[in-house]
Amino acid sequence: PIAFLIWMMTKKNAVPSHIALPLTAFMVALIQFFHFDTDMVTISAYSVSGMLSATTPISIVAGAILLNRLLYYTGSE
Repeated sequence: PIAFLIWMMTKKNAVPSHIALPLTAFMVALIQFFHFDTDMVTISAYSVSGMLSATTPISIVAGAILLNRLLYYTGSE
């Protein structure tokens, strides 16, 4: 799946990441379900866990930008 994702995003007419990443995640879920016989509850739980893990760096960057703008507008910079 990783090689498929890299190929989709680096070919000449590249697929945008907002399409390629969910498509690859869906492909991994199908592999888990059919090849490894994982139940859908476990696959769903890992999917939600992954989405929540992705919010951590996003919230850190958003907090840093907010703090920077706050310092700029209050003149504390």
